[in-house]
Amino acid sequence: MQQQDLLFSGNLPLSRHCSAQGALDAQPRVNRQTRDFLRLLAARGSHGATDWEAGILLGWERTTVNARRGPLCKGDDPWVTTVETRPGPTGRVQNCVWVLTVTGRKAVEAICR
Repeated sequence: MQQQDLLFSGNLPLSRHCSAQGALDAQPRVNRQTRDFLRLLAARGSHGATDWEAGILLGWERTTVNARRGPLCKGDDPWVTTVETRPGPTGRVQNCVWVLTVTGRKAVEAICR
């Protein structure tokens, strides 16, 4: 995989560089982490998980959860969606609760056999 194929962002040259370096570093773990995140949501069913909760349960930084969840929410038939909120770790703001869609559940069943 080449750097131009990776997903990264940044408004400034240095931030784009750091984002690209992070994407390169994460590449070997992406598939495993995506499977782990999907398995977590499958196990939690309709209770789902906020990004913060998923990070705690998986032992990841919240930014890693965001990076794995984001692509799963996109497209015409996403695997992950949000249907409710609950208080975040500070209790001051609501966080989205993420759950598997029907398509996501089918995918997890196929992937995790």
